[in-house]
Amino acid sequence: MDKTNQAKQPQECGVPPLQKEGIIGEVSFKPLSVQGLLADPFAVNSFLELIDFMYRKAAPQLRKIAFERMIANEKYRQEGDVFYMNGAEYSETESQTAQKLTKAGYFVVFPGKGQIKLIKQLEDDTSKRKNDVYIYNKNDYKQSKVDLKTSGEASVKSISYHIASGSGQAPVIALDVTGKISKRNLIKGCRNGWGNGTKEILLNYKGQWYKLDKKKVYGDWMEKNVK
Repeated sequence: MDKTNQAKQPQECGVPPLQKEGIIGEVSFKPLSVQGLLADPFAVNSFLELIDFMYRKAAPQLRKIAFERMIANEKYRQEGDVFYMNGAEYSETESQTAQKLTKAGYFVVFPGKGQIKLIKQLEDDTSKRKNDVYIYNKNDYKQSKVDLKTSGEASVKSISYHIASGSGQAPVIALDVTGKISKRNLIKGCRNGWGNGTKEILLNYKGQWYKLDKKKVYGDWMEKNVK
């Protein structure tokens, strides 16, 4: 059933500590005076206004307020820390990957079809992309647009294809590897699929999430840290 502002606020979820640098879980904070606050979180009353707000510089505390105000004023269905906005369209595998992302320390929001249209107008996006997914770090509430991918075949070709195709949808790809693949082939697939539009890969491999940038993918970080 739909939840409204009278119903439910997002619950706080603890995030397990880092095992090594680059594995999701650690966020540093700066004093408010250093952030240079330029936005009013209390003016956020819809998901579109939250998207607009997050383009501006704001402290983690203010981003948290903005996120919670959006939740209080939108219609949605909630499953754990995944929020399906009214009219959201998604596949079963996308929903499953989203649920796994919440365990890595994120809130996940599937916008409604009408909201996506308005967001594309806001971002001057003329692509044929139909679905957007947004994630919010539970520690600092930073927003990222992601494309959710699941690799069941888990071959070099499959990994590279999912990353390459996701790069045309969003700057961040959340790749859930459910099939068996060696670390060597996983690394090769990440390198082959990395494109100009790729900013970051959130990789779920053998039950552990890793945050990968270009330097980690093309250097020896994955060889040393991915288990």
